[in-house]
Amino acid sequence: MAGRSMQAARCPTDELSLTNCAVVNEKDFQSGQHVIVRTSPNHRYTFTLKTHPSVVPGSIAFSLPQKMGWAFYWARNRSLLIYI
Repeated sequence: MAGRSMQAARCPTDELSLTNCAVVNEKDFQSGQHVIVRTSPNHRYTFTLKTHPSVVPGSIAFSLPQKMGWAFYWARNRSLLIYI
């Protein structure tokens, strides 16, 4: 399964932050899809996707608790690998 490299970003709205979903641009993925986010060879996390037009294509946005947890620690200045 080939991965797609994306940059971690901030969740665009407070409402979306409460869903515990990752947020992408609709040009990248469809809402409701499930993806595996791989931050390192041994660290993988599964998310349901929501879409929002303000998310830059090529980015995947996370809520503050998600970013301050694994995403911020593992993905600071690094790309994430996304698998459908």
